[in-house]
Amino acid sequence: RPVKGMPVGLISDVEFTKKEFTISQGNILVFYTDGVSEARNIKGQEYGLPNLKEAIRKCATKKAPEILKYLKNDLNAFSKNASQHDDITLIVLKVE
Repeated sequence: RPVKGMPVGLISDVEFTKKEFTISQGNILVFYTDGVSEARNIKGQEYGLPNLKEAIRKCATKKAPEILKYLKNDLNAFSKNASQHDDITLIVLKVE
């Protein structure tokens, strides 16, 4: 159902759809800004959603703080010294 409010990362009062779901033990939620998927390496290639998904798969058995650290390290290894054009924000939640 449409609701009004301010989702993470938006500045104005826009309409969006509210969804409810149940998460189970072992489930991982990764919230990220587009600066993560759009981070570039020195060749100008984007990190992209496929790389993010693969990195999450590789560390899925770890606890949330370790997953966050792994993802940050993977992103930094990809980007190396390339300058970034957007913010990079990651939030990792895992049901233990």
